Amino acid sequence: MKLTQLPDADPILGVQLHQNRTAESSSVEIQYQNAAKGMHSLRMPFLDALYLLNALEQMSLDSGWDARRRPPAS
Repeated sequence: MKLTQLPDADPILGVQLHQNRTAESSSVEIQYQNAAKGMHSLRMPFLDALYLLNALEQMSLDSGWDARRRPPAS
């Protein structure tokens, strides 16, 4: 399987929940801009997004950084 590198997010512009009857059939869409001002969208299953959230929160706790950090002001 070939790995495709997505453009770096700079900044994240929004997150949208596409809710279905179950968590397993729902998804999350992240919209972001790259440094060249190109617009991008990434969609993933809701349960994978929750796994990512849990992993980021654990990394935040392990590093001593505040897990409730807000996005930087534009």
